[in-house]
Amino acid sequence: PLMVDADFVLRALGDTDSERLKVLSSDFMLTFFCSAYGEDSKTCLFLRQAMHARRLLLLIDKVEIVSGKLQAPFLTSLAGLVAAGHRVVATVRTSLSGKDAIPRAIPCHLRTLQVVGLNLRVRSWLAERSLG
Repeated sequence: PLMVDADFVLRALGDTDSERLKVLSSDFMLTFFCSAYGEDSKTCLFLRQAMHARRLLLLIDKVEIVSGKLQAPFLTSLAGLVAAGHRVVATVRTSLSGKDAIPRAIPCHLRTLQVVGLNLRVRSWLAERSLG
């Protein structure tokens, strides 16, 4: 697995939003590997091979901090990876105020799962079962 922040991926793709948008329309993860780890590095070679063999699990964290203009193209690019058979998990945190940070237009190849905390009764029951 490879875990990276969405912001780190985008910063490695270019200095401006227009550069990033151009790269997102192509094979952006391979470009990211070369930019972030060095084109001739063993890490880049390993990640490229794992990607081509469909053996790489991409864990993309903090998608909510991607700027509004880049969020839809970024999610579309991730959905393209999923459609091509790659394993991708992207996390989006919601704000504590209850405002939803999940993007409105989620591409069809991505699924939304919501993780919620356990209430006190369930936590107590699990503690009793686990600890005896």
